[in-house]
Amino acid sequence: MSSKGFSCFNIESQLNEVLGLSNLIVELNIPIRTVSEANIREHWTKTHKRHKSQQFAIYKHWLAYVNKNPFPLPCKIVLTRISPRKLDSDNLQMAFKHTRDTLAGLIIPHQKAGQADSSPFINWIYDQQKGGIKEYGINIKIYHDKPSFNVDS
Repeated sequence: MSSKGFSCFNIESQLNEVLGLSNLIVELNIPIRTVSEANIREHWTKTHKRHKSQQFAIYKHWLAYVNKNPFPLPCKIVLTRISPRKLDSDNLQMAFKHTRDTLAGLIIPHQKAGQADSSPFINWIYDQQKGGIKEYGINIKIYHDKPSFNVDS
């Protein structure tokens, strides 16, 4: 206890306990810029180019750091956006649309493109951190999760 009567504790470890985040499998830091797909008005070729560059960056980091062994399911994926400005919750989720599709396709490869992210074996959690001026990126943490449903039924 400190002199003012408050106990010192690690907020991140308590948050991880509440969310059930333990058994970190993978952590990736990818220097890409994400924007909310809901609010952007631009030519389709510019949007397509951004999506392809995000997809390529995720593939590149995934292949560099993750074994090609089968991925343990179920899992929780924490996607953290790092940017000078924060987004509201619905725009934050839209900013990770293509990241989510790409990651789910890598984890569950037998699904059709863009459909693996709806799997009940993946739980998605979104977060954001304020970065410095012109500091952009995403942090991906993947945790092995305990099943919340009976698999034998």
